[in-house]
Amino acid sequence: PNIVSFNTLISTCGNCGKWEQAMELYTSMKLAGITPDIITFNALITACGRADQWREAVRMHTLLKFAGLQADIITFTALIGACGRSGKWEQALHWFEQMKENGIDADPVTYRVVIDACVRGKQWVSAEEVFQEMKQLGSEVSEALSLSEYLDSLLPGASTSTM
Repeated sequence: PNIVSFNTLISTCGNCGKWEQAMELYTSMKLAGITPDIITFNALITACGRADQWREAVRMHTLLKFAGLQADIITFTALIGACGRSGKWEQALHWFEQMKENGIDADPVTYRVVIDACVRGKQWVSAEEVFQEMKQLGSEVSEALSLSEYLDSLLPGASTSTM
């Protein structure tokens, strides 16, 4: 096995909700003398996030840093998503700020994940602020679109009348 095969297996486990197996593969990878790369850590953070294991996702980010790697937009978006899905909107916003402080510009996917974290936490003002930032920075959103319309476009049939 090589790094590509380990990364593929870790990612597949994450996609299937098997975060613990993904972590076991990470351990096996290290025991085999294969050095994890940014793809490895991004796959692990994503796997943890999909399983509502936000603390494990954050721990993987710490290990990424100890390995001398730099987090990228995929890393931060996965961390934001992991926190948001677990109802930790404050943590999601923290990672969004960390991303910007590291000089990484948000893309439409990242903005959507941050807004989702705010909405899940019923933080409508924060969701609106992030949405306005996204529009102001020229992301792929119509200037005439409101947050409510944007959310409806992401979640057809979902009611945003509770905002």
